[in-house]
Amino acid sequence: AGTLPTSDAYLLEEAFELISGLRVAHQVEQLRAGLKPDDYVDPASLSSLTRNHLREAFRTIAQVQRRIASELRSATLDVSA
Repeated sequence: AGTLPTSDAYLLEEAFELISGLRVAHQVEQLRAGLKPDDYVDPASLSSLTRNHLREAFRTIAQVQRRIASELRSATLDVSA
């Protein structure tokens, strides 16, 4: 445990850029339509390619979270042993 590997940091950065980009584009569309912007992007409004990229981004985030949780559990067990 300690620092995030460069490869994980890169994957998380890519996922963040995709998700935040979709969110901002959605909000810009809402503002242009005179609506109050929100954070809900309906997956049905996305192309199948974009939905696949988004699904992969969420999978990547979940994998990194599981890896970090496992490392933290191992570190906690090492300290208490």
